[in-house]
Amino acid sequence: MKSNDENEEFKDVCKKLIEINKIRIISNSEMKLTKHKKDILGEGGQAIVYHGTLEGKIDVAVKVLTDIDWKSLSNELIIIANIVHDNIPKFYGIITENKKIELVFQYVDGKTLDELRDR
Repeated sequence: MKSNDENEEFKDVCKKLIEINKIRIISNSEMKLTKHKKDILGEGGQAIVYHGTLEGKIDVAVKVLTDIDWKSLSNELIIIANIVHDNIPKFYGIITENKKIELVFQYVDGKTLDELRDR
């Protein structure tokens, strides 16, 4: 279990990473995200990923963190803010409203890796 001091330290690191990497802060008004069960693309131990729309026209995958591990988030921000590759979904930005953290990525339509593996 992490101490409150350690959590606060990594929370501050995340804020600095957002600033340094010029990560776009997306407002809820720019997103259409219903969070219905039918819109769930996937879920894991720390997040649920929903299908959404950014600016009314861009299909996105929104990773809604349900249990924030600030150290893991800081590591993820370092990677996703700086990686550009045709085979990796684009990172559009972060939503931090309502004391929640949501990461917004390019939506990739098609089969999942599990579906491809099972062929």
